[in-house]
Amino acid sequence: MKRWLLWTIVVFSFMLSEAHGVGIRRPRVTLDAQTMKAALRTETPEEKGYIDEVLRRVRLGQLPRSLVESTFLWARHKPEHRFQYFQRALRLQAARLGFAAP
Repeated sequence: MKRWLLWTIVVFSFMLSEAHGVGIRRPRVTLDAQTMKAALRTETPEEKGYIDEVLRRVRLGQLPRSLVESTFLWARHKPEHRFQYFQRALRLQAARLGFAAP
């Protein structure tokens, strides 16, 4: 009985720390054009140019890096039309935060 209680406390405390993000760091994503274009499966020159423009705006401080990272991470897990998901979500989120996305 004591062993069961101990394991319950350990599991519960682990779940609680996961829920609050205690001690957990999300690895930083490398935002480079080649990686993003491959992961988002860009096909046309316009799509590739859009990625270049987004990264240019991040470098200039016109778009928050965290916004582009989070949108990229979300979109790259879509089964199809990854670039389209990325573009649409980035535009919506940027507008919501007061930034102009390409």
